[in-house]
Amino acid sequence: MTVYTVSGGRLLADGSPVPYRPSPNVGGPCRPRFLVIHFTGGGEAGAIETLTTPGGVSAHFVVGEAGTITQLVDLDRTAWHAGKSAWRDVTGSLNQVSIGIEVANLGDAIEGSPGAYRAYGRPIPDDRVVVARHANGGPARPWHTYPEAQIAAVTALARALHAAFGFEDIVGHDQIAPTRKVDPGPAWPMASFKAAVFGGEAPSTPPPTPPDHSVMQLQRALNFLGFGPLDVDGAAGPRTKAAIRAFQASAGLDVDGAVGPKTWAALDAAMTARG
Repeated sequence: MTVYTVSGGRLLADGSPVPYRPSPNVGGPCRPRFLVIHFTGGGEAGAIETLTTPGGVSAHFVVGEAGTITQLVDLDRTAWHAGKSAWRDVTGSLNQVSIGIEVANLGDAIEGSPGAYRAYGRPIPDDRVVVARHANGGPARPWHTYPEAQIAAVTALARALHAAFGFEDIVGHDQIAPTRKVDPGPAWPMASFKAAVFGGEAPSTPPPTPPDHSVMQLQRALNFLGFGPLDVDGAAGPRTKAAIRAFQASAGLDVDGAVGPKTWAALDAAMTARG
């Protein structure tokens, strides 16, 4: 089993640097507090090419379907992967306080139906597709699944990064920019992945459908608007109800902790205003 460690801004595999393709798209110092997971929307090679093209975006790592890891940006430098985003006390962008991992995956680029799924003109096997709703809204649609070897590699990478930086949280791009992004999507096993990184347990793939889509969407919206942090778990517990009441008070609504049409409308308006 490969042992990953961090040294001097670089990721080492069994003591040797992983493949490195430096991206010119970097900013100033990065002080990592969070780990952000993305999907590429395409293949590994194409993602690396895009992320190393001058004048574009970047990420610290790309992880291929077979578990290959390529580093693009030193860990003490800011990569341009989060864009306009917010989480906990951070507003504007998480770029300067996060490490970004791009996981090679087609995401929601898949079209068609069972037996005839396709993406970018090529067929996709049924066993690489799951149909699910996204926690941020929208109808159920096909999503590209993540191979076990890839999940294991991202987990091992994330553990090494957490050992080096002590992350406060691990989030998807869809959590920190819920009105703009859908990656890594419902096919990524975020709950078990976080448990594996923070708790040292082996990752396992949970059912892709959220336990309560509407509550999870609500929790993400409240986090985005600064009324968290809330666990996005689909359970309307005391902390979620308290956040609802706080939002209702700020919006001039009846403070009852219940989310009816007026509260949803106010949430939508506030998220639109935040962009």
